[in-house]
Amino acid sequence: MSERDKPFDPNDPFDASTEDLRLALVTVVIDHMNNHPAFTSLSSEKQFESLFTSICVTVAGVLGSQTADHLGLQRMIAIYLPQAFEIAREISEDGDAQVPTTHAGRRH
Repeated sequence: MSERDKPFDPNDPFDASTEDLRLALVTVVIDHMNNHPAFTSLSSEKQFESLFTSICVTVAGVLGSQTADHLGLQRMIAIYLPQAFEIAREISEDGDAQVPTTHAGRRH
């Protein structure tokens, strides 16, 4: 069983670190989407385009800085993306999709 196929374990350092980073990122994104005047003034279509573009460029920049194999990275993203959607769906169904206002509400 690969690391990605194992169930979430809040005591596993990889899982705990990944969940903390996911929550930190979503908190920053939601705050920007709700409070940045230039973003909130956009139409919903332009907001989606802005969000999608920003996320894609950030993923390419951050992950690309970790490897020179950008083609391999693109393949890895294409392979992992469907699983990421499944994990996001599961998180949402479990009721854990709300952005925490403090770190105390985390599920670790």
